[in-house]
Amino acid sequence: MQAARLAARGFTSRNDILETPQGFAATQGHSASAERFNRALIEDSYLPGVCFKYHAACYMTHSSIEAIRELVETHRISADDVRDVEITVNEGHFGVCNIQAPRTGLETKFSLRLTAAMALSGRDTSGIDTYTDALPNEPELVALRDRVRVIAWPDARPETRVRIGVGDRSYETATNVGIPLTDLDAQWTKLIRKFHALVDPVLGGNSAAQLVETCRNLEHEANLDGFWKLIRGAA
Repeated sequence: MQAARLAARGFTSRNDILETPQGFAATQGHSASAERFNRALIEDSYLPGVCFKYHAACYMTHSSIEAIRELVETHRISADDVRDVEITVNEGHFGVCNIQAPRTGLETKFSLRLTAAMALSGRDTSGIDTYTDALPNEPELVALRDRVRVIAWPDARPETRVRIGVGDRSYETATNVGIPLTDLDAQWTKLIRKFHALVDPVLGGNSAAQLVETCRNLEHEANLDGFWKLIRGAA
């Protein structure tokens, strides 16, 4: 985007800026070479391997959030009926995102227990404005937080396991957000949820929905005039 804006203002550059000696590739890594670049062009795209950040919290909380949402939706679990929750993670999480009783919005982003409570109660976890300093003190969330226990795998494992106790039953699943989704429809749904959380306050829900539809059918658009008109609406 910045390059396009500079070009529109008359800036010029050289055609071999990527591969030239002391060019972009060389300055970004010691192993860059024209041979590697050309080989990559004929290999499968790297885009299917992209992992998205669907929640505005520490990425290490995402697996538990996704697992809880899956269990809640699949088994129609009500937050009021939750007896207890057990989250099993790699021990590396403990020094990063295991704040037991966060006091601020920022600390909430690094609390497995409170983000779990948010997921259980259906709170938005994707919009950054959700994480206010008042949030971690809400009685409903505090009560849910106190039903959550975080433990470590006895051996190093990348996935997060969540068990939710409801009455005399328990529901369990494991998730690893470090593995790219192959279900592109599910991925699209998650991206749209976060997109609306971020864009609706700026452009409005209708304009955001139009942008989503345009992006979904981008390859069939004759031109992008409508797209840029919607984007400029934010100015």
